[in-house]
Amino acid sequence: MASRRHLKILALATFLVPVAVTGCSGETSLESSSLQFDVVPTERQVIDTGATGASMGDSLSSNGDLKSDNGEVIGHYSMHGFTTQVMPGREERFLNIEYEFSTGDAIEAQGSNDYPLTMSSGQPTVDGHADDNLILGIIGGTGKYNTARGSCQLTYEAPNYHASCTVKQ
Repeated sequence: MASRRHLKILALATFLVPVAVTGCSGETSLESSSLQFDVVPTERQVIDTGATGASMGDSLSSNGDLKSDNGEVIGHYSMHGFTTQVMPGREERFLNIEYEFSTGDAIEAQGSNDYPLTMSSGQPTVDGHADDNLILGIIGGTGKYNTARGSCQLTYEAPNYHASCTVKQ
C-alpha cells in the first residue's frame, strides 16, 4: 500500500514539475516598447554629510521636467541619490528615479554609476555628472507601467540628460 502511494506521489510530481518550470519562464513573452525623452532639471540640492567634500552618505536630490524631442513637457521626474563609495577622482552614486508622465503613468528606475569629482576650494564636490552612459534598471511603475521591467540609458548632453528606455511588460 505504501509503495502504491509513493507511485501516485511520483506520478503527480512528474506532472507538476514541468508545469511549474514552464510557468516560471514567462519572461520571453513580455512585450517591449521604447521611450525617449529629455530629463531637464529645475531644482537640485546636495547635502554634504560626514567629512567636508565628497564622502560616503552624501545626498543628492533633483527634480524637473521630462520633455519630448520637440521640447513639449510630457511629465516630471524626481530623483534621489547618495554616495556609496569615494575613489581617487571619482565617486559612486546609487540613484532612485521616478519618471511620471502627464498621463499619470510612472516608471521607477534605479542603479549606480561612477561620477567624476570636481574640486572647489581644494575639496572634492559632488557636482560632477556621469561622463559616460548611465544605465538604470526599471524595477516597476504605476498605471500602464505597473509590471514594467527593462532599462533606461541616460546620456549627459549638457545641461540635461537624454533618456532612452526599453520597457518590458
